[in-house]
Order: sequence, then structure tokens, then C-alpha cells
Amino acid sequence: MIREQIQKRKNPEYRKRFAVEFKNNIEECLKYANSKNIKVVLIPEVLVAEKFSPSITNDYRWYKDVYVDIVPALKELSQRYNCYFLDPRDALYADWKKNFMDPVHLTDRGNEILSQFLLNNLF
Repeated sequence: MIREQIQKRKNPEYRKRFAVEFKNNIEECLKYANSKNIKVVLIPEVLVAEKFSPSITNDYRWYKDVYVDIVPALKELSQRYNCYFLDPRDALYADWKKNFMDPVHLTDRGNEILSQFLLNNLF
């Protein structure tokens, strides 16, 4: 089951469809926020697409291919809808083994780095 899901997500057609759906969904949210004068900050998902153990369920390297179109889409939408775009990935990836417990959960150190990044870039 997991292998099939991973293979599906590696498919270029899936990746393209995923990126289009993602962009359309975010755009609908931005249209609504603009109609209500709500300020928006777009921040790409911070995820380590690496292998965390020999188990296939802990191998997230396939996600790099799926995610490759997301950041450019967010940048484009931030310009089109005049909202902020912040990308903390470099700050967190520099020492990812100390900043992440697993692919998506930050350690205390990682949370501190993310908080400081947001503070420095928003205020």
C-alpha cells in the first residue's frame, strides 16, 4: 500500500495535478482574504525530505519531486495578491538533524530558529 502511494506520487502527472490543485486552493483563500482586507503571510511547508531510517515508511525523499513546484507557486501568488512571502527553509535545513525530530516536527531548537526567523522578518 505504501509503496503504491509513493509510486503514484512520483508520477509526473500526479505532481503536476497536485501543484495545480494546491495553487488553485491557495489562490481562492487569497481572493477571500483580499476581499476582507486580511493581511496574509505565505510560508512554504518546512519538511525534511530525507530518509530517517531503513523503513520505507520513514523515507521521504520522494516528496522533493512532489514539492518542487510549490514554492514557485507561492512566490507567484504572493506577488499577484500583494502578500508577504517568507521562506525559513534555509535557516532550518542548514543543520536539519538538530532542527527536526522527524520529517515534519521541529525540535525545541528548530522551533526557536523558526520563531526567531519569523520575528526578524515580520517585525
